[in-house]
Amino acid sequence: AFGLAIATAGPAIAQSTNDTLPGFTRSRVCDGLTGATALVSLPDGRILIAEQTGALRLVKDGRLLEPPAITLPTDSTWERGVLGLALAPGFPQPPHVYVHWTVVQPGPHTRLSRFTLTGDTLDPSSEQVLFEGDNQNDLRAPVPAGHQGGGIAIGPDGCLYASIGEMTTQQPSQRLDSLLGKVVRIRLDGTIPEDNPYFAQTSGKFRAIWAIGLRNPFSLAFHPKDGRLFANDIGQASYEEVNEIVAGANYGWPDAEGRVEMPKFRDPLIDYDRKIGASLGGGCFYKAPAGATHAFPAEWEGRYVLMDFMAGWLAWIDETAKPRPQLKLLARNLAKPIAATVGADGALLVLERNTWLKDEKFKPGQGWLTRIAPSAPGPPAIASPSPSPAPPAETASGPWPARWSAGDFERGGVAYLLSVDPWRPGMTFDRRVVVPAGQKLTASPDGEGFDLPAGLLVITHASAGGRRVQTTLVRAQAKPPHQAAVYRWQDDGRDATLVTAAIAATANGLPWIFPEPTDQFTLPAVLPGFDCELRPANLNPTSPLAAQISGAPLRNRLIALDHPKANAEEKIRSFLDVNCSACHRPGGIGRGLYDARATTPLARQQLINGPLLSGDLGVLGAKVVVPGQPDKSMLVIRLKKPPGDRMRMPPGCASPATPPVLPVLEAWIRQMK
Repeated sequence: AFGLAIATAGPAIAQSTNDTLPGFTRSRVCDGLTGATALVSLPDGRILIAEQTGALRLVKDGRLLEPPAITLPTDSTWERGVLGLALAPGFPQPPHVYVHWTVVQPGPHTRLSRFTLTGDTLDPSSEQVLFEGDNQNDLRAPVPAGHQGGGIAIGPDGCLYASIGEMTTQQPSQRLDSLLGKVVRIRLDGTIPEDNPYFAQTSGKFRAIWAIGLRNPFSLAFHPKDGRLFANDIGQASYEEVNEIVAGANYGWPDAEGRVEMPKFRDPLIDYDRKIGASLGGGCFYKAPAGATHAFPAEWEGRYVLMDFMAGWLAWIDETAKPRPQLKLLARNLAKPIAATVGADGALLVLERNTWLKDEKFKPGQGWLTRIAPSAPGPPAIASPSPSPAPPAETASGPWPARWSAGDFERGGVAYLLSVDPWRPGMTFDRRVVVPAGQKLTASPDGEGFDLPAGLLVITHASAGGRRVQTTLVRAQAKPPHQAAVYRWQDDGRDATLVTAAIAATANGLPWIFPEPTDQFTLPAVLPGFDCELRPANLNPTSPLAAQISGAPLRNRLIALDHPKANAEEKIRSFLDVNCSACHRPGGIGRGLYDARATTPLARQQLINGPLLSGDLGVLGAKVVVPGQPDKSMLVIRLKKPPGDRMRMPPGCASPATPPVLPVLEAWIRQMK
């Protein structure tokens, strides 16, 4: 099978030689696009594409036309520029194109404009300025040109909707005297409807506000039948969100990210974490035009298609899935996909931007337009999922050979043991380090990290049910980040092959993700699927590796839960350090202020009476830990969540077993005053 739905609601990917769902073909229409951001399909088959740097380009009969239909004098720094396009209802009568873009004067700010298309040209003199946002020079934003939003769509009510990012300012998303972090609604002539939800509470342009509490809502799309409005909101460090936008709703940012189940915020229709992707691109609803010659099968009508810019996949939302909607894969290995629409012939058109933001490394002409269409009429739209994906293809990836060989990697390896193993019920680990000749590891005095010599290799064999499942390799570079890859072992345990594209499978009856190689690996490991725990504070002093470590004596060591002499606080904080601190630390990807590192003094951890930034799950008075009240302590509540619940902690463990720290933690909290 090609795609599997998994509990985190993301598109798990089974290994395949084909990067597109069976029954569909993928082809390139044209290339040479510069920082593409958005596109619309014209009824006559032409395609209008927005380039961030100002050009609006027409594609006609598979050719990218020169010159551009228009080149707008935009500020395209970082995330600014030409960001969104929409066609007038009934286009080409009237022949109007609506544009969401950043103008330069009197300071960079969002503008919604209307232009008239005549032939293959958008007449600059036809511009009608409909709406203008805040001067970004006045915002004092941490990243002045970041989080611009950019969505634009015309609803069934005939009004124009646009999404504006919070431009890295965060808190203005919650205020009604700012357009930042909002969806706005205006009429097509630029006037503001009196039935907007905040019309009576605000004045001037702020009366256009339709919904609040968004971060970087990059795209908007209306369902072709029921008129629901979807927005793809790019997350900070934890969750990407698809939100159903309704009048007057608050989507929580910056006080919440992802599903938090707090009455004052509207939770996303679907969200996914860093196991699945890292940055939502655009989205569109599939609706084949009447008479389309390459329409998708009928069951695709009304499905919402979306993409992850960083992970490079294209998926659709299965709203029938229980208990919540899920993502199902359509295509993968796209080059920074950023927008999609349905062509006049019914094929899906996808912009592959193939470049990062507009920075000093930005290069023109790197992107292209991709077309996805049914390969033949009649096949089922979705292949039946299989619980056991095929073995990985035997191909090398960068510095990693296609097949595992102990002789290649383990020669000269030194075993090491941990004082506290990550909690992975049913799993055992064999850990080794290969240190380059004449080199040593240097430990930091606080026990948090090592200075790793270039070429050092960290090897972690993970076994389940008595057989090896995965081997993780980390090769140290002169400076972080490092290189990492995993090998997947065959069922007979005799051979392992390199995983070259992410695979979702099962091991010992539990969900398992095998990640693809990366050159962005850091310690502690936060990338999902990579098993690697190597820190001075957690190194068992009896390990043979201890002889190859230099540095000052350690001030801190972690303590196992079964240590006969340690107190409860030491045991609890050590468990939380190993299982939670990779995310919950200053600069980590976990939401909240809690610092799970045991090297941080308890009084500074924000553990006792620590505030919650991801919601209280409806528990009045909840904090991270409430002295004397385990039932109000979010740490206890989330440790008790069942597998598959997105609030389950630690999130990487799918076992139904009770975390062994729970009884110790509850007793410790009860005795607090």
